[in-house]
Amino acid sequence: MSNFLIEELSHRVNRIRDDQARTNTSLETRIKELQDENKEVRNRLTVLTRLLISRQIATAEEIATALAASLAPPKTDEQDGTPPALAAPSAEAPAAAEHPPEVAPE
Repeated sequence: MSNFLIEELSHRVNRIRDDQARTNTSLETRIKELQDENKEVRNRLTVLTRLLISRQIATAEEIATALAASLAPPKTDEQDGTPPALAAPSAEAPAAAEHPPEVAPE
């Protein structure tokens, strides 16, 4: 192998290492940003929850139930696992476009 080829390969390896180091630093920075954002969102949720409870708009139990429901996996069609919004209309329930609502005569 010629010295030129060895130097070229060494240069490429160093460039790859530098790129990986930059990528790792970038990912670490992004992770930190997301952690900070998550903390801010949690703090705001706490403030809003306390406000709703203090104004007697909702109870702690109602809020806990709503939060638990929002974290539950979406219900799916039992036959094929498709979320209901994406499932094709069933034969028993024809699409609204096929049977438009009746309009009362004037």
